[in-house]
Amino acid sequence: MFETDDLSEASPATISRCGMVYMDPKALGTTCFFYNFKPHLPLKLQTTFADRLLQLYELTIGDILFRMRRACLQIVQTSENN
Repeated sequence: MFETDDLSEASPATISRCGMVYMDPKALGTTCFFYNFKPHLPLKLQTTFADRLLQLYELTIGDILFRMRRACLQIVQTSENN
């Protein structure tokens, strides 16, 4: 039995034997989190503000992550999705 820190170098066969699906964080992006969160919003927000929330999310998150990576010291390195 073993546990790895990251699966970026693992083969698809190794991953499938472990019974998990590995998605590279760079390929996944951050917008998927918004779409996962959207159904859990109150119905009124889903119908009236969801499109605007997505626009604001897309306008801010990428820039925030870029600036954070450039200007801030991270004690523990994380991926974009973390």
